[in-house]
Amino acid sequence: MNNPAKKYQYAYSIAAAAIILLGIALRLKVLADSRCLWIDEASVARNIYERGFIGLTTPLDYYQYAPPLYLWIVKLSAILFGYCEAALRLWPFIAGVGSLYFLWRILKRETSAAVALYPLSLMATGFMYVRYGTELKQYIPDMFIATLLVYLALVVDVLKAQRGRFFFIWLVAGSLSIWASMPSVFILAGIGLYYLVQVSKDVRKAGIVVVIAVLWILQFALYYFIILKPQIHSGYLQNYHQNFFLFALPGSLAEWGHNKDVLLSILKVAVGDKWYTIYFNLILLAVGVVSLLRNHRAKSVLFILPLVCMIAAAAMNQYSLIPRLTLVIMPLLYVSMAYGFVRLLSNKTLRFLAVSIAILCVFGYQRLDLFTQPFEQEEITRGLDYLNKKGVAGNDLYVVVGAEHAYLYYTEMHPDKDKWHAIRHAHLLSGGIDYDSLATNIQGKPAFLYTIVFDSFEGKKKLDNHIQLTDSFATEGCYVFIYCKPD
Repeated sequence: MNNPAKKYQYAYSIAAAAIILLGIALRLKVLADSRCLWIDEASVARNIYERGFIGLTTPLDYYQYAPPLYLWIVKLSAILFGYCEAALRLWPFIAGVGSLYFLWRILKRETSAAVALYPLSLMATGFMYVRYGTELKQYIPDMFIATLLVYLALVVDVLKAQRGRFFFIWLVAGSLSIWASMPSVFILAGIGLYYLVQVSKDVRKAGIVVVIAVLWILQFALYYFIILKPQIHSGYLQNYHQNFFLFALPGSLAEWGHNKDVLLSILKVAVGDKWYTIYFNLILLAVGVVSLLRNHRAKSVLFILPLVCMIAAAAMNQYSLIPRLTLVIMPLLYVSMAYGFVRLLSNKTLRFLAVSIAILCVFGYQRLDLFTQPFEQEEITRGLDYLNKKGVAGNDLYVVVGAEHAYLYYTEMHPDKDKWHAIRHAHLLSGGIDYDSLATNIQGKPAFLYTIVFDSFEGKKKLDNHIQLTDSFATEGCYVFIYCKPD
């Protein structure tokens, strides 16, 4: 592609390297903060700790959902380095760094080194990328696999590659992707059609692409019926994600408005929610999509079809568009926006304005403040230390629903679990516990441990009616209340 700043290539490469290093440094700092595992992470950790490798190929417990190869990688990391926070989050961290590198390679190849700096800066310093790139969840590994697949599709030329080599590369890459990342199926759909468009007149190569696609489909079908189907159709998942599905046939203004808000949330993940970032990047996206459709028929399929497939799945209640689940599509969104940015920069009148707004967007989106302040979520270890300090015994501790997974992780699995030996074997309360009855029959000096930040404390309000609060502790996402029976 024509690059108007060709003579500055070296400077742009240095700038890209600096941005990537900044992104790595930011993630390392957040990883080094060693924030406590929150409920979902602790639930995944329990599955990994309690199951062998074969057991991780079946649907998970504790309302968790993750692909087998992702779980195997994390389990291997835990076996090698211990069940500490950093070991459990190592693969998402590596995936986040890899995403930055391959995004840069794709953008530089498809647009220009100068234009690539804009989306690269967004991914390097954006909160969603930093958070989930240092968290025990599969969202950033999903994004990394998507980025790697797209890069591989661009560099493996179906028109030039030997048929056997092409078949082997994509059978292996596609198969591993399906079992390591469920939404990679959207990316593979784009890749398969991307290749078919190019070889539509070559029957032999088209046949190879079709055979590979069929093998992908068969594997995904196996994955779907063994693991995904019972999860996708569970009442819990459908209720939890209901607001993030789409209406396939909107029948009212409210339903149209819902669809608009959900789809707009995808862009907000990519660029932030400030009004000027939304309008500017909508323009980039629209111009980029038009440019792709007009000038790059095959690549328009590669970059656009996965998003269309994801939206279609959301309309069938098969895939939630909750923001963290849309991270997988961000590299393709950025490439489409970069195409639009190239078009704007080709207009001398708009060039300065476009660059200025892009810089504002980056500064409005970045979270470099995480260098100077810790990122915290549910700091249960501070609550456990407080319970130790107060001499609370395990028999007197009641762990409220939502806190049990993190409590069990830190008292039974974590390398420092012996620190909290005295408060092991606590009472794990269920969601339907009768707090009035509990308070009436409770003995000693009971303590209650909470970690869910959105807990309404309805149970505590009932306890307060029966027993006397003597001590309490509150920190980020963790609460402890110690009681005694009134005389």
